[in-house]
Amino acid sequence: TREIDLIEEIGRVYGYDKIPDTVAVPMAASFRTQRNRINHKIRQTMMACGFDEAMTPSLVPAPWSQAFSPWSTQPALVSNQPMLGVLEKASQNIGAVNQARRSLVPSLLEAKRINDYRSNSEVELFEIAKIYLPQTANLPLEPWMLAMVSSRSYEAVKGVIEEMLRNLNPAYHIVAQPCEETLLDVSRSAKLVLADRTLGWLGQVSTSGRKQFGLRQSAVVAEIDLSAFDDSAVLIPLQRSISEYPAVSRDFNFVVAESVAWSTLASCVNGAAGELCEHIHYRETFRDSQKDGPQRKRLLLTVQWRSTSGTLTTSQVDSFAQQIVEQCQQQLQAHLVS
Repeated sequence: TREIDLIEEIGRVYGYDKIPDTVAVPMAASFRTQRNRINHKIRQTMMACGFDEAMTPSLVPAPWSQAFSPWSTQPALVSNQPMLGVLEKASQNIGAVNQARRSLVPSLLEAKRINDYRSNSEVELFEIAKIYLPQTANLPLEPWMLAMVSSRSYEAVKGVIEEMLRNLNPAYHIVAQPCEETLLDVSRSAKLVLADRTLGWLGQVSTSGRKQFGLRQSAVVAEIDLSAFDDSAVLIPLQRSISEYPAVSRDFNFVVAESVAWSTLASCVNGAAGELCEHIHYRETFRDSQKDGPQRKRLLLTVQWRSTSGTLTTSQVDSFAQQIVEQCQQQLQAHLVS
């Protein structure tokens, strides 16, 4: 009834002893694809930052899929063979586990819930896997994602993401924009943008989200679209000479409208600082309505310049600083205070 049955019968009739066992096995040199190399680099960074890798099922219950799906509003794909076993016993009243995941975050939150109930509150997990995004007319998209759940602060997890980006390409610069995902706390969450492309989402799980997933402790989650790195990751380190001349820095204390985001101010400063600008460092946000008026805030930052051809003079740095002040006044109606 099977092909192998026929092969076995021919071998028996012909004689097993007549079948040579010295036939050369064809071999070819293997290589790692760009995706393999990127994933390996990310794993190294995440483990160096104290995270453990998780592997979660591709099928999730409908409430999880609905709780967090920032990449698609299309209904999730439904499997006609629901997953049975540990997951359903661990989480009650979640229905059938039969929907192809549209995000890795809900499964990692379940892993954190289990750890919480086993008195392991400091959970640092990440996962690299595919999600499944339905399309109206075509086959579903299957992008690779990096997701993480952490017991650390929002700022600490953002720092982990920035470190990962630096290891992939030092030129990467992410911008944090407001997001309105209901699973995340609106005051401590962001949509991450890289070169005008949505890179992912980061945020602290809201009170309602913690209740939905049964979390005892606060948690910060993030999800990153790894396809953003396919054509731009620098996987072979490149040497660049370091300037032998000292850096010069200046502090700026701008009063701006409450609606002005740090990323907007930083972009304006970067455009005016000149090509010798080496770093722009965020320092602090300060609010005092009695001094600066209602709906106003102060953003303190430090700009650092360095030349490869000589030590910068005071007049050169003063010129750069004046350009920054004028540009911020024109574009953002910001004024400098001492």
